[in-house]
Amino acid sequence: MCACDFEFDETFTDEEKQEVEDAWRDGGVGWLFDGEHDWEVEHDCVTLYGPFKVDIVDDEDYNVIEEDIKLEPRPKFVATNAWPFSDK
Repeated sequence: MCACDFEFDETFTDEEKQEVEDAWRDGGVGWLFDGEHDWEVEHDCVTLYGPFKVDIVDDEDYNVIEEDIKLEPRPKFVATNAWPFSDK
């Protein structure tokens, strides 16, 4: 993991904020998804930038579903070609 940002609303005390950050630091994603709380993830994503090859793997049995999928490099960003200016 490269980064994790916390965003708390005004209902959290400083002590509660620190407790959450400590729990994350000690348990990471395992704490977030398997911890004893009823929280939900609002947003998460994985971003891959090519070129390289990846395998798609079944998340239950870890069997390879598709092998050596080549990811192309991300195209250079040109503001005038990006949404909402593009016709794609």
